[in-house]
Amino acid sequence: VDIAVNTDRPEILVTTIVNVTPDQGDRLGLIEDPITGDDAVEAVVAYYVDPFTGAIMNDPEFPDQPFLFTVVGNPAGGLETLDVEYNPVSKEYVVITKGNDNQEAQGFTFGQPLMGRVNSFDKVLAGEDALVDARQIDDFVAGYDDVSLAISTVNGNILVVAEQSVPDEGEGIISFLLDTELNPLTTNARLDTLESTRDEDDPDVIYSAAHDVFIALTNIDPSTENNRITLMVVQPEPDANGDLVFGTQQVVGTARKTGVNQGHAALVDNPFNGQFILALDYGNGNDGGDLVYLELTESGSFVSTAAQVPYLEATGGDPFNHRHPQMAADPNSDVLV
Repeated sequence: VDIAVNTDRPEILVTTIVNVTPDQGDRLGLIEDPITGDDAVEAVVAYYVDPFTGAIMNDPEFPDQPFLFTVVGNPAGGLETLDVEYNPVSKEYVVITKGNDNQEAQGFTFGQPLMGRVNSFDKVLAGEDALVDARQIDDFVAGYDDVSLAISTVNGNILVVAEQSVPDEGEGIISFLLDTELNPLTTNARLDTLESTRDEDDPDVIYSAAHDVFIALTNIDPSTENNRITLMVVQPEPDANGDLVFGTQQVVGTARKTGVNQGHAALVDNPFNGQFILALDYGNGNDGGDLVYLELTESGSFVSTAAQVPYLEATGGDPFNHRHPQMAADPNSDVLV
């Protein structure tokens, strides 16, 4: 499940991956994959929620029923990983997921992203379709795994960051830039430049409005120590040759727990001081996690601004496991959660 908050009107788009059995399809109208027109086995389903009441908004044609619709589907099997963001430039939501291996049987390329553009609910009430467009991003090399996206609030460009299988290397991190209509602005680029032959996992990306840049993050399995977290600045515009413009991949923070892998990092843009807070877990969630306080310099590098501290101390799952930390800022209450 993933959600996106509309910054122009009071609504939230909730997305989730569902297995579409015949009964579910007949009841919810989720049979057809919008891309191929074939019956979907799994689909990304979306619905709008009132943020004040938590209620699902009802279907304009059937006022006593919640309004649910399909964004993308997989006619041959599963979908994996899901991300959704609101684009304040196009006034649309953007959804991304990855079709699993057996999509190839239905004409899809192995392991590529599937993306959709979704209208806000006021346009649905005005008679427009909820789904604006759905497509396979098929102009790039196949073999994708985890996918993530972020959107520039200045020009509406969309940066996709993804894990990708690299022959004879394992997993790398690639990225590409799209316009508001999901058309490619750049070719794909490898972001894992620090030790490109080493394994990379759990990519994510945010957009920093204060600095007008994207920041991609991933963990790396370096040759000299256990897994660490890296950050990299990516520009929201391509260069004159249509190439992605990005900085140096940088390991951030310290290995406070020596001999234990760091992973599953999340980064938040602190609106109260223009800095960043990074959350990470240790040992796949078995050994607690830390907070790292960072500042972005004019040269595009990250420096620590305070001591790295644990948000949870744990060893071997005691007192409990905790993985995939998430953070968000509430500017109305002046707090970070």
